[in-house]
Amino acid sequence: MSRTIVILATLDTKGLEANYLREFIQSRGHQTILVDMSILNPVTAHADISREEVARRAGKELNQLVAAKNRDESMEVMAEGTAKILVELYDAGKLDGVLGIGGVQGTWLSTRAMQALPIGVPKVVASATASGDIRPFIKNKDIAILFSVADILGGPNCVTRVTLGNAAAAVIGMVEARLSLETPKKKPLIGATAFGATTPAIMRCTQTLNKKGYEVVSFHANGACGAAMEELIEAGVIGAVLDLTTHELVSELYPVDIYLPVRQGRLEAAAKKGIPTIYAPGGTLGFIFGGVNAIPENYRGRPTYKHNPSICVVSLNEEEIRHVAMVAAQRLSLSTGPVRVLVPMKGWWQLDRPGGPLENHEGMRIYVDTFRKHLNPRISCKEIDAHINDPEFADEATENLLELIKGKAK
Repeated sequence: MSRTIVILATLDTKGLEANYLREFIQSRGHQTILVDMSILNPVTAHADISREEVARRAGKELNQLVAAKNRDESMEVMAEGTAKILVELYDAGKLDGVLGIGGVQGTWLSTRAMQALPIGVPKVVASATASGDIRPFIKNKDIAILFSVADILGGPNCVTRVTLGNAAAAVIGMVEARLSLETPKKKPLIGATAFGATTPAIMRCTQTLNKKGYEVVSFHANGACGAAMEELIEAGVIGAVLDLTTHELVSELYPVDIYLPVRQGRLEAAAKKGIPTIYAPGGTLGFIFGGVNAIPENYRGRPTYKHNPSICVVSLNEEEIRHVAMVAAQRLSLSTGPVRVLVPMKGWWQLDRPGGPLENHEGMRIYVDTFRKHLNPRISCKEIDAHINDPEFADEATENLLELIKGKAK
């Protein structure tokens, strides 16, 4: 069965490559829609959706962008216009997958537009910049990026015919597979947050919940995964949250560690949606840096743990602890649904067990006292004499979540 794949390209410099991809995909029995995201130079291929139309979808005329000579504004406009086109095509059932190509500009434009599509829609980019830091391009979306090896310039050659063809073949395979996000119908899908340093707790909770017929999706608290979880909450896919590892709030409030960029408003999605939520401050007493040499000067001298050559953890100071606790309490207090807070007073991740390298009982006490001060009194906050990875804490968290789910069902 024929599918429709949208090709995104700047046709002033990538026209020959776009034509190659169009012919490649059509020769495999699928339809294409070629969108031009370029601005200045003459185009070298015919677009199904012109750059003039792309600009208009964002409320601008292309000649206005050219006259203004503001590169940043032009890219924002073309990305916004392309995103609107993708969403319109998807909503109309005329988009089964997206394939983008480019260097820095084309990759940014393509991925920025793709981020408007739901998780699960096939998204592939062939990029000459894929060997560098691609997190700003992907953010929290399921975008596959293939390194083109050679620059995408001057038309397909013996190298790029293979790499571009592989990218096209990848998106063809995805659309032919027709995989879609299907959520449980009888019981809510549960989102859980974890670090390696909180994995034992999440694994025990998951095993218990699975036995009771619930499906649990774990999200690594690394900024991108937590943001994806919150997007799925907003979309109504996730119906309950076991939020035991909330380090991303630290990254959001103090954007210095490696888990960047972080979506703004951590904890707010579940609160606004009113879904059952169990909160624990797992991983919130430390910054995570990319090795000892990556620690900024003003963070050195604090208690530090070298996890491996590429990752080390640095403790928050008292002021930072109070700030994180206050914001967490304020955001949870906005919840329109059932929320319970559980605080394991023997440690919040593997690093701060009694006698551990980052043991910080005083910091935990400061956090809890500040947290209680700013928390809505209707929300229960229970201190538990256990470590977050102890079985008794995991069982308590699971039991409380099930109570909230059953209470909401009634």
